[in-house]
Amino acid sequence: MTFKELYDNLSNKYPNSSTLAKDLEVSVTTISRDIEFLRDRLKAPIKYCYTNKGYYYFEPFNLLDAFKSTK
Repeated sequence: MTFKELYDNLSNKYPNSSTLAKDLEVSVTTISRDIEFLRDRLKAPIKYCYTNKGYYYFEPFNLLDAFKSTK
């Protein structure tokens, strides 16, 4: 799994950790750590929606730009 694959999957409608783990063939723990990394280190605008029971971007986010700005 790559961050690009996770980024693309989060762009879909409200995936949860279990769905992401199954789709990306990794553990739920890995997904949780990677979402935390995206949110905390790359400042990705990710929130969890309790109504839809999944994650979403609450504003536009460009993964490539985020990695560039960490250099």
